[in-house]
Amino acid sequence: MKYLIVDTSSRTLLLSASNGKGDVSLSLKDLDRHGAILAVVIKQFLDLLEISPADLDFLGAGVGPGSLTGLRVGLSTIKGISLPYNIPVVPFNSFDPLAEGICFDDFVICRKGREGHFYWRTYLKKRPGETLFSSIVEIKEKLDKSIVVCSERNEELVDFQDYRTFLLEPSPVLMRKIVLEAFRSGKILSGLDLEPVYLQKSVAEINWDGRNSRKT
Repeated sequence: MKYLIVDTSSRTLLLSASNGKGDVSLSLKDLDRHGAILAVVIKQFLDLLEISPADLDFLGAGVGPGSLTGLRVGLSTIKGISLPYNIPVVPFNSFDPLAEGICFDDFVICRKGREGHFYWRTYLKKRPGETLFSSIVEIKEKLDKSIVVCSERNEELVDFQDYRTFLLEPSPVLMRKIVLEAFRSGKILSGLDLEPVYLQKSVAEINWDGRNSRKT
């Protein structure tokens, strides 16, 4: 199978691709702007594998939760490849590849949103719960002390010092594993139907709501 898989939901860009004979994977950390390099890296991958977008059997896209700007860049890029050639897309929750590398039975994955708030998802007996966006106070009210709190960044775990914590390492290999399993299970959709998991409003939307509320 020939495929291209991308996740731009965090400051770590994950990318994996295959020409049906071999595959290449990449993890680029601490990126502030995915838009500046994503198209370039994808072209380099496809050139290395000697395939074109039209050759791809499917695409994989991390739909979040995470960076609003990063998700817009990643999903618009995937749609731009999918739509002209009618290539099916496998969407996946961006927390699931992270969960794949965790050995605990019960844990929660957290990712910082705006100040004082986190995206989070519990995995009890490895089964994923609902993806939520809450304040630190609200999260702690709902979490049992026995659960392990996991995050990709040490500075995000500081807010959970009264819990057991675990530092995650984003992996394009685990991302590929998740997406290949989903593709084989028929979990695909059209690029037209690809939607992000935003959960929180952007700063522009918050400012707009604030201005309108003052007017009323």
